Amino acid sequence: MNNLETPQFSNSCGKLFPDRILLATSSRETEFELSKVRNVSFKGRPEIKSLLFLIFPVILFILPTFIHNADAFIKVVFAAIGVLFLAVTLFNIQKKYTLTLYLKDNTRRSIDVWQGNRKEAEKFVEKVKLKLARR
Repeated sequence: MNNLETPQFSNSCGKLFPDRILLATSSRETEFELSKVRNVSFKGRPEIKSLLFLIFPVILFILPTFIHNADAFIKVVFAAIGVLFLAVTLFNIQKKYTLTLYLKDNTRRSIDVWQGNRKEAEKFVEKVKLKLARR
């Protein structure tokens, strides 16, 4: 086997060769020359559908202001329930993970990473950054 055919690093996110990077998804593989890559990053962002559930605790915080003659106990109960729902919502928030290659021609190529492959994507990014730093 030729050294160019054997990847220096490989996992579910892609393969790192001496002169190129291969990004892999479940449906396709995309190859990039390492000399054309400027940087690589891995980010997780909350999904919009999970952020919509933050509306319910906010409603519980605002609702006592519309109740006439609401005593302090009712305000505290609404605030406590709102804090509880807020904590549950923030704990269960779903994130969308993306691995992005920034190319020297100021374009970027991204692939979505399954939540279970998060550690592998972080390791892949670490290896690519080390390779880019050596160039």
